[in-house]
Amino acid sequence: MVPGIEEIINSKKYKLREVLEFKDVISFVLLNIKKRGIVSGLYFFLNIASLAILIILSVVLLIQNNISAGKLIQNMILGILAGTFLIVPVHELFHYLAYFSMGARKIKFGADPRQFIFYVVADRFPIGRFQLGILAMTPFVAINALTALFIIPLFPAGTIIGGFLLLSHNIMCIGDFAMLNYALQKENKGVVTFDAVEKRKSYFFIKVKE
Repeated sequence: MVPGIEEIINSKKYKLREVLEFKDVISFVLLNIKKRGIVSGLYFFLNIASLAILIILSVVLLIQNNISAGKLIQNMILGILAGTFLIVPVHELFHYLAYFSMGARKIKFGADPRQFIFYVVADRFPIGRFQLGILAMTPFVAINALTALFIIPLFPAGTIIGGFLLLSHNIMCIGDFAMLNYALQKENKGVVTFDAVEKRKSYFFIKVKE
């Protein structure tokens, strides 16, 4: 069970590991997605493999005259735009639902146009590594599963649109994968984190070895 904020801050069982200011999110993401780990490896593998499959599928569809070149390009563009922009509210909604299911109620949506990031935070609601994993991966898992259900019966046009939608969305999930990769690093074992919305900061504490 994750302790309350007062216990985390005042107890000798925890020590401050890092303070992340909202304005520095991009730097944090790029630093932690580059660190070696199962999560970062999975992120790059899935996106590279997905791109390769989509290229092969597109070539096959063109060769077999299942779709014209113009229609193929149009569907690619539609998928990329949908996965980059239109899917954002749905993605953040799943973060909200994950937080809500954990018991958080002071949940806020935010955006930083300068960094081109959108986020959901729960003010002063501490979560541990397991909860952080659920929070980070809920949109990725849910959107991939739901999109797959819809695009499989819509072959070939729907498959191209949906495939590039998922590719674009999954690339945009870099922040979620980076956060989870950070939490799973050996030096961050026992991590607990919470957001302070007014200060526009996130705090990361780790449990001190006894």
